[in-house]
Amino acid sequence: MPLLLRPDGKPVTLQSYLARMASEPVERVVMHVMRAAQQGDLPLYAWTLALPQHRLLVLLRALYPELPVLQGLPVAAYRRLVARVPPCRQALVDHLLAHADPDGDHLRQEALARALAMAGMGEAELWQDAGMPSPQALQQLLKTHFPDLPASGMVWGSIGQGGSVGLQG
Repeated sequence: MPLLLRPDGKPVTLQSYLARMASEPVERVVMHVMRAAQQGDLPLYAWTLALPQHRLLVLLRALYPELPVLQGLPVAAYRRLVARVPPCRQALVDHLLAHADPDGDHLRQEALARALAMAGMGEAELWQDAGMPSPQALQQLLKTHFPDLPASGMVWGSIGQGGSVGLQG
């Protein structure tokens, strides 16, 4: 029995959805960060990925076409939420995107950069706050989407709440 129907009418089962999420780590990281923000493990503003609401809804529709049409928050409430995002988060997004694979999927690269920037606000190691199974899995994901990013000494400095957030584990 289908879990729900995609906009194209094809059924989506829980099994096919979980298999897709396992094979598409960008989507898994974005979903993990948004869920962590809703559950209080990350600041609530992390849920916005520091995007205007209309862009967030477009991004979610592109990443998760099987989801039903999402309704946005009231405009004033969303603006107050996204206004709480520290400016250093956008600086981190820009830094990651400056090292993006020029032949890569720009939408997924931006989604990943934004999710990782928000995950850096958590109290655990970055790979854990991003929902990755290990530091090595996060490093591989970074290498895939941001190949020019220096791998050695990859520490995000004092960008995170508690000081330095390393990828080494």
